[in-house]
Amino acid sequence: MVYGADAEERARLRLPCQGRLSVWLEPACPTLLATCLSRLNAGQLVCRRLDIPGGRWTCSAPGATMSSHLSEGVFQHVMGPVHRLVLIGASDVSRYLAPMAMSLGFQVEVVDPRAEYRSTWPHQQCQLWAEMPDDVLAMRPPDTRTAVIALSHDPKLDDLALMEALKSDAMYVGAMGSLRTTAARKSRLLMFDVTPDALHRLRGPVGLDIGARTPPEIAVAIAADLVKTMRSNAAVTFAATSQSDTNSVFILAASGR
Repeated sequence: MVYGADAEERARLRLPCQGRLSVWLEPACPTLLATCLSRLNAGQLVCRRLDIPGGRWTCSAPGATMSSHLSEGVFQHVMGPVHRLVLIGASDVSRYLAPMAMSLGFQVEVVDPRAEYRSTWPHQQCQLWAEMPDDVLAMRPPDTRTAVIALSHDPKLDDLALMEALKSDAMYVGAMGSLRTTAARKSRLLMFDVTPDALHRLRGPVGLDIGARTPPEIAVAIAADLVKTMRSNAAVTFAATSQSDTNSVFILAASGR
């Protein structure tokens, strides 16, 4: 079913930007759905490939460069677990950044062994860790959908986290601090056997350069950089053969019958 096939229908349905809404209805396949859910529950990416004319679909692990798109009657849908954000330190910046990140769809975890900081943490939706940062990251290694940001103002905590994060597959590793603090941190990390290539991944000072000064401004700069990184790493595109199709939204709906 296609909605917005002409200008009159688009105006009636209030579809913006000459858009079209395509809806595909299909019977659910319990076996394939179970396979998809099993991968998702294990924190893995899943590629669902649907042959629209034939109605057949498969479920598999996607390649590193695969993205969701519609092309020549085949809809390829890459799905995955939510992005994870690990904040090192329950600092003022963390307190502003956490709700922003949650609104962007991140699962937020805060790591701080300092009881006085954890005791006043205001966001109950976040998972709080009392262990040392390197222990937490060793227990739950960052993957390609994880960002780790050091915000504790304590070099001992921040450095331990960064040493662990920089050798992982984390999509984003950053640390707060001035240019002088960042230079000193990099020198320390090199002494702790962090390789120059790994250190090159460190974003410091963390966040987009928007002239941020206050904790909420710094949080905005970091949130914007996270969005930029997510969209750069996993852009979702809908490819088609005509200009009208490039403005389409494709929705899948499974039926249990």
